[in-house]
Amino acid sequence: MRNVSRIDSFSHPALLYGRIEARKSYGPEFFAIGYVAIGRKDLAFDKLEQAYSERTWIMNLLKVEPRLDSLRSDPRFADLLQR
Repeated sequence: MRNVSRIDSFSHPALLYGRIEARKSYGPEFFAIGYVAIGRKDLAFDKLEQAYSERTWIMNLLKVEPRLDSLRSDPRFADLLQR
């Protein structure tokens, strides 16, 4: 079994987001947008739920934020908009 190098651990975007998230220096909206960008919709919705709970700024822009366009057809998105 080979050792995983520092470069290998950053080769997958989800691993990188996990490392950044562990620092707690960014809000859940940052990760929601990032997870959308790498195609991890379930993780994006988890972070949007967290953003809703924390009442972050992104909740005011859900209807118009273009980086969330790929989530609009999901029923979970409509649920967030109705709240």
